[in-house]
Amino acid sequence: MMKKLIGLCALAIVFSAASAPVAKADGVDSFTYQSNGNTFVWRLPASPFPGNSNVSPGLSFTLNNVSVSENGAAPVLATFDFFTLLDGGGFDLTLGKAMPINAFGLAVFNGSLNSPTFLTGKFLLLDFGTGDDGSLGKLAVTHVPEPSSVGLLAIGFLLVACVFTFKRANGLQIQS
Repeated sequence: MMKKLIGLCALAIVFSAASAPVAKADGVDSFTYQSNGNTFVWRLPASPFPGNSNVSPGLSFTLNNVSVSENGAAPVLATFDFFTLLDGGGFDLTLGKAMPINAFGLAVFNGSLNSPTFLTGKFLLLDFGTGDDGSLGKLAVTHVPEPSSVGLLAIGFLLVACVFTFKRANGLQIQS
């Protein structure tokens, strides 16, 4: 019994050490935008790297081939332009040749245009996209942790459980 417990704890330690370099604190951000009776949903890396060819210095950065769902329909590929406050803030969403979202007001990221980090929270933006006449759009950005980070947390709990089980099995007192 004791050998199995020690083996399990050793395996957990080796697994956590092997997976630690793979874990990222960056994660993914989930976006939900509602305006004029429509809801758009997409996910992006919390800190994307748009590349120099997709950056307009001082103004905006572009992300291509982003999977976007409109009103729960099957996702389609879209292009996003995210703007600095100097360029009006907000973002444009282009689906094919149509621009259903042309939202202005606040920058939804900070950092440089070559290495931005999306802000989380709720944003009110003026939408002048297809069919919109300046209606108020609501953008919600939430952070989704990387699965590897969640895995490391689970391994940590497992290690704590191993220590408590080991101490109890050996009659050692657990102090609080």
